[in-house]
Amino acid sequence: MQFPTHPKFSGPLTVASLAELMDEKPVAVIKYLMVDLGVMASMNQSLDPATCEAVVEGFGMYLDDWDEDEDDEDDDEDDEDDEDKE
Repeated sequence: MQFPTHPKFSGPLTVASLAELMDEKPVAVIKYLMVDLGVMASMNQSLDPATCEAVVEGFGMYLDDWDEDEDDEDDDEDDEDDEDKE
């Protein structure tokens, strides 16, 4: 069985959604959250982006199209454009 190495997502996800993106079983993600991160979670619980990132990296994968810093830079550029228009 081949596992993906580049799950793509942005924003909060449920444990079940994250497991699906990673091609893992939700119970494996919940076990990792509980044992390695100390987070008690159910399948329907939302996880913040930082926790999602920690889980993905804990499974030996890395994020492809997601970076909080890039989002912040885009917001700053929009603010500068608004100032120029005034």
